[in-house]
Amino acid sequence: MAEAKGARIIGFAIARRLAEDGAHVVVSSRKKVNVDRAVEELKAENLSVLGTICHVGKEEDRQRLIAKTLEQHGGIDYMISNAAVNPFVGNILDSTAEIWDKIFDVNLKSMFLMAKLSVPHMQKRG
Repeated sequence: MAEAKGARIIGFAIARRLAEDGAHVVVSSRKKVNVDRAVEELKAENLSVLGTICHVGKEEDRQRLIAKTLEQHGGIDYMISNAAVNPFVGNILDSTAEIWDKIFDVNLKSMFLMAKLSVPHMQKRG
């Protein structure tokens, strides 16, 4: 079972490729429309896919994603996390600490926290 975070563009392409290679894929996004579109497109190609909403910045969403994945597939073999934000455009010196907090929370911290939740299940599968 492969878990691919991100239901658009790069995340979608990763999910498609893994599913084409035989993986049972779980896609997620914080936006339901992205999840629904990804699941619909992949299922139309007869690929094994499950979708769920997950905002990686929220602990309860991360926990639910892992629980749903384990419930449906019984384990995790891979976890691909490519969720990212870029809430500021302009001179970096004009950005704020709050902007940097959001960037680090989503782009770095959430990946660590997703790995922390996923890796023990991967280790069980060898």
